[in-house]
Amino acid sequence: MKRSRKRPLEKPSNELEPESPLCLLLLKKWSLGSLSAVEVQEIAHASRLTGCHSADVTALAQLGASGEQPGNAHRDLVRKFFKNLTMPEPFILHTKVWRKNAGGERVKQEAEIPLFLPHLWIPTLEDHALVATLGTEKVSSFWATQSLENPRLKMSREYMKSVGNWKQSGPIPFALHGDAAPHTEMDGLMVLSMRSICTSLPVDSSQLLLLAIPKTIITEEMWEEVWDALVWSFEAMAQGKMPVSGPKGGSLPLWLQNQKGKQMPKGMVYAITGDLEFYYSEFGLPRPNQEHPCAWCRCNQGSRPWNDFRSTAAWRGKLLTPAELCESLGGHKIFGVSGVNPLAISLDTLHTIDLGVACHAIGNLLWEICESKAGNRDTSMAELNKEIQEIYTKLNIPSGQRVGHLKWKDLAKSNSEYPVLKHVKARNGLWDGNGLESPSKYFWNGLGSPSRLARVGKP
Repeated sequence: MKRSRKRPLEKPSNELEPESPLCLLLLKKWSLGSLSAVEVQEIAHASRLTGCHSADVTALAQLGASGEQPGNAHRDLVRKFFKNLTMPEPFILHTKVWRKNAGGERVKQEAEIPLFLPHLWIPTLEDHALVATLGTEKVSSFWATQSLENPRLKMSREYMKSVGNWKQSGPIPFALHGDAAPHTEMDGLMVLSMRSICTSLPVDSSQLLLLAIPKTIITEEMWEEVWDALVWSFEAMAQGKMPVSGPKGGSLPLWLQNQKGKQMPKGMVYAITGDLEFYYSEFGLPRPNQEHPCAWCRCNQGSRPWNDFRSTAAWRGKLLTPAELCESLGGHKIFGVSGVNPLAISLDTLHTIDLGVACHAIGNLLWEICESKAGNRDTSMAELNKEIQEIYTKLNIPSGQRVGHLKWKDLAKSNSEYPVLKHVKARNGLWDGNGLESPSKYFWNGLGSPSRLARVGKP
């Protein structure tokens, strides 16, 4: 396959480098959506009037003709500080979204929604010598470990065979990620992104944005059109060829017409990740309070209880086969893309363990240990913290990886509250082999009897 010639990325000479703490803070607030470009200009202008004359703050104060043309503030900010962004040309989707009219009523209005098309990310990164973001040097090693007997690939066998020698030159495997992100006090963002499974770069340097849009403006019509465009683009990526027509057979934008049919490296949606709410709303996975709360087996709230974890549990004999799972969850448009099937849905450890089982299990355990000690809760927790730190020292755990001192209110505020570990760092730091020594000591001393540790119902 002919690869596009890579060229080094050069820094435009007219791009400003933010240096002052104020400029860096304003740009950070703007990038997170906390401030608009107009508000950034107003704050920078006020700072100038009070004596701040650094070049970067002065540039911010001059946005939108120094505030005289606020409609140009956003454009000016991007041109001054972000000329060096590497991203594909956005694909503009013309659709209808929810807005509020002059009377405060919720109505549908025409809008332009920008998308970064998945298939354009690959040539864009290659053209700018940023292939480390794709991890292309590790793609063949990844596929060398895979087998068509893996149900995930077996259900997409035809596509894998069409790739040819996929063990040596398989498509770049991506994880498609969906999640909500904070935006304002009254709304959040729905964010879709993807990341190469083979990259060694950290997430903040390798997660590729596809869409970010306020959740309150999403209409059913708009969301259907978003997925039509993404499915069209993912299919082009899977085939390794620039499309010759637009989504659903429509016309291509002018800027894409000169690329019709061009070859490019193939990419594949190998995994679909996200929080549980994304799975519920987007793919129809059952919620925990439903009669049948699991998509992977036929457990229920009665005769085959989902919370029975014995080896003889009734639900263990009712696991869905890969074919049955694909049939029950295969209604989403993404599963029409070559190489993608419902077995790509991957429950990640952050949402299922760190923010799920782990914080409850550890919270219960630490609460019981604390309650078993003589003295009040403050002194008991202080003693437990000391024991935890002694274990860290014994195991030579670096200080940066240690959990700080916990308070008993990090577990529960009273006896009537179900214990759960609320300390964010501790949710990760205590759920590994390093934290097993202290609990096992108490367990074998009789503290960890099932009646005391398995507090999984009402307190």
